[in-house]
Amino acid sequence: MRLFFKIYSPFVLIYVIQFLLLYYTLRYLDERIIRENILYIFLVSVFPFAMFLLVRLGMEGSFYRRLEKEWEQGDEFLGIQNRTPLTDAVKKAFSKQHRLLRLASQEELKQKQEHIDFIYHWVHQLKTPLSALKLTVQAEEALESADDMQEEIDRIEHSLNMVLYLSRIKSFLNDFYVEQVSLNQIARETVNEMKRLFIRKEIFPVIEAEEEFTVPTDRKWLKFVLFQLLTNAIRYTSGESKRIKIQIGQRHREVYLSVIDQGVGIAPEDIPRVFDLYFTGKNGRVFGESTGIGLFLVKKICDELTHDLQVQSELNQGTQVMIIFQQ
Repeated sequence: MRLFFKIYSPFVLIYVIQFLLLYYTLRYLDERIIRENILYIFLVSVFPFAMFLLVRLGMEGSFYRRLEKEWEQGDEFLGIQNRTPLTDAVKKAFSKQHRLLRLASQEELKQKQEHIDFIYHWVHQLKTPLSALKLTVQAEEALESADDMQEEIDRIEHSLNMVLYLSRIKSFLNDFYVEQVSLNQIARETVNEMKRLFIRKEIFPVIEAEEEFTVPTDRKWLKFVLFQLLTNAIRYTSGESKRIKIQIGQRHREVYLSVIDQGVGIAPEDIPRVFDLYFTGKNGRVFGESTGIGLFLVKKICDELTHDLQVQSELNQGTQVMIIFQQ
């Protein structure tokens, strides 16, 4: 009710000033009138004003309470039952704005969905000739450039998948199937699928595991996360005899999987933002392949699967990204 008193406080102030003027005027004219009738004058003056405030409070009290309330949905405000010129005018204006906002929101959602559908169909149209090209390269494995062509095709396919996942991220996040998954097996499969890239970059992958660890997660999406982390590690690691280590272990009753590289590292001021969409940081200006999409998707997926992510990095020494699985 603070809003009610705030609005009507000027009326109270005007009343006090009016009463004081009346008091001093009567006192100036005849002080005897004030001494004999002060109580009567006060009651006659206060009673109508007090009744006015009580009537307004009864008519508009719920209206002001709704104005002070935080609504979960805007149309809750339209349920006001009090009928006064003020409430009717406000409801009419609010109803019009609410209708315009809803129409604008629906139009925006429609355009966004059309954009998503366009990207979805565009990606799938590109995948068809890409698959044909992949089959052609596989048929010509004897060619000296076949491995290079296959690697470039894989990069294009990975980029298309990233665009597809980003454009339809809400629907993809509903595609989880949580089951008990072997981290050791996931690591071996992912490294094997990326062996061509490791060989080309002359980087040696190492899997270190204390034992076989099984955690509740989504197999497909965890492989995507690990694939993205390894892709980043390879991208930012250069030089002969470099290693990328996948560590699987347990600490404080929590199972973890870490990807540790010997790359350029991440600037300290960039670490808090590495999971922001389209953020590439200082390394992104040096390595042109950075898009700022991969780690954003990694964070989204891990959040949905209730896996924690930790990043530690030192410039010119390397980076460690750790996935912690809640048991």
